[in-house]
Amino acid sequence: MKNFYRYFLLLSFLCIAAFSFAQRAKKIHFNAILIDTHNDIPTTAIDKEVSFDQSLKTKTHSDLQRMAAGGVDAQFFSIWCDGNMKNPYAWANREIDTVMAWTNRNPSTMVQAFTTADIIKAAKQKNWLYYLVWKVAT
Repeated sequence: MKNFYRYFLLLSFLCIAAFSFAQRAKKIHFNAILIDTHNDIPTTAIDKEVSFDQSLKTKTHSDLQRMAAGGVDAQFFSIWCDGNMKNPYAWANREIDTVMAWTNRNPSTMVQAFTTADIIKAAKQKNWLYYLVWKVAT
C-alpha cells in the first residue's frame, strides 16, 4: 500500500508538471508570431469547389477558423500550377483572384502584406491572419 501512495504521488506530480509545461508552451505559442510558409489551399479550394473562409474541417487540411484556433498569424498561400495545365497563366490568376476574394469577404481578419512594415501594421491592428505576397520582377 505504501508503494501505491508513492506511485500515486509521483504520477500526480508528473501530471501537474506536464500541465504546467503545456500551459507555458501554449502561452509562448500564442504570444509569438507564427508564420506558415506554404499552404496549397487556393488550388485545393478551386479543385474541391470550397472556400477557405468557411469551415472545411472534413474536406481540407486548413481553413480560416482552424488557423485562428491554431494561432497562425501569417500565411504564404501557394499560387502554382504545373506545366501540364491547359492555360497555366489563367489558372495562376484564378488562384490569386480566389485569395483576393477571401480577403475582400473577410477584411477584419485577412490583410495582404507586401513588406515587413505591412506585417507589423497588421499585427498592431490585431488582424490575426495576414498573408504574404512577394513581387516577382519581370
